[in-house]
Amino acid sequence: MSEFKSCILCKKIFNGYGLSTCPECTRKMDEAFVIIRDYLEDHKGANVKDIVETTGLSGKIVSQLLKDERLLPYTGHTQRCKVCNEPITKGKMCVACERKMNTYIQKNGKPENLKKTPNSSVFEKDKQEKAYAKEHRKSREIRLFGEK
Repeated sequence: MSEFKSCILCKKIFNGYGLSTCPECTRKMDEAFVIIRDYLEDHKGANVKDIVETTGLSGKIVSQLLKDERLLPYTGHTQRCKVCNEPITKGKMCVACERKMNTYIQKNGKPENLKKTPNSSVFEKDKQEKAYAKEHRKSREIRLFGEK
């Protein structure tokens, strides 16, 4: 069964299950990937600004390719954990913070009053991650600076 989504790049509505970009933007991203890959093979260590300026590609497309981890073998670029800011190779959190978040969710249960959306499980997970990150930052501040 397919569902209607909004393309994360151009905001057009399209019919696609499991996709985040419309067919047109997907084609553009595939073409951009080849251009960036070829550029990075000749210019190792180039950053996003260099890529955008030299290739003329949109910064949005370059950033999305980095988020999708398609350029990882060519850049060595690492994402950062949303909670502790440690380097990670995939996802939003490092393994340690992911484990702590899952333990936190098991102890405290799922957040109440979540808005029902077609992607409610994604929305729910984002809420849980934010709740965990807030609690983790608070406990880290108490350890570092003492109780306020």
